[in-house]
Amino acid sequence: MFVQSGRRGAARLIVGLGLVGSLVVTVAPAVSAAEASCAVSNGSSRYSDLQAAIDHAAARAQLAITGTCRPVTGGSFHVSRSITLSGDAAVLEGVATPSDFGPVLHPVLIVAAGTTVTVSGLTFTGGEVGISNAGTMTVENAILRGNAAGGISNAGTLAVVASTVKDTGSAGPGIVNTGTASLTGSTITGNHSMVEGGGIRNDGTLTLTDSTVTGNSSAYHGGGIFNSGMLSLTNTAVTANSAQSGGGIWNAWVVDVCIAPTMTVTGNTPNQVVGSHAVQATCP
Repeated sequence: MFVQSGRRGAARLIVGLGLVGSLVVTVAPAVSAAEASCAVSNGSSRYSDLQAAIDHAAARAQLAITGTCRPVTGGSFHVSRSITLSGDAAVLEGVATPSDFGPVLHPVLIVAAGTTVTVSGLTFTGGEVGISNAGTMTVENAILRGNAAGGISNAGTLAVVASTVKDTGSAGPGIVNTGTASLTGSTITGNHSMVEGGGIRNDGTLTLTDSTVTGNSSAYHGGGIFNSGMLSLTNTAVTANSAQSGGGIWNAWVVDVCIAPTMTVTGNTPNQVVGSHAVQATCP
């Protein structure tokens, strides 16, 4: 699927991938399976069904997850209240929904607008995207891998801390941001996209600090990062990415990418940065 640069390209990407806005509206709530290996605790309450645990949780509840949890017939796990989901290497795995046109993937986890949600210590895999966020969300010590169209799609407010987004399918970048997002101490690696942006596509406001964007590729522009919003990078390495142009960073608009001197952009193919950028002692 060819996606043009610029605002029209961003709109086509969002429509083509079915990202956050449309997913929250159009995907029907799923019922999750009572998987034998899925165990969820909420205080003294115990569940083998993650969706049931979420639905019965009070606001600000803390759910502890072990094992592997999957939706029963496809669909997604839906969070529509402010809660915390945590696990010691627990896995949330997508399951395709059968259709007349073949299996259909959905986000593994959908976070609704108006919620404040924290996830930590979890792996998200096997979905269209790992997480689709429209709320205020913190992702800590998480792994998002092997999702068909990206690890995270964000239209809300997102903080990613000490996490890894890797090995996504070719349908989209590792992260797509149309809201406000920050990445701290995180790694975006091994993502390969047939659209613009291999590791990250930013159409909103994005800050990277102490992070690494490496080994990603795009069939078009921005192997490491495709930017048409506001982007700043501090103490962040963008290395060994590749694309048709802008192997490291492609900046699509007349806005500066703020690059702090401690940042490294090197070893990208065929070039490091395409478009306007400024080197400043301190980025916003």
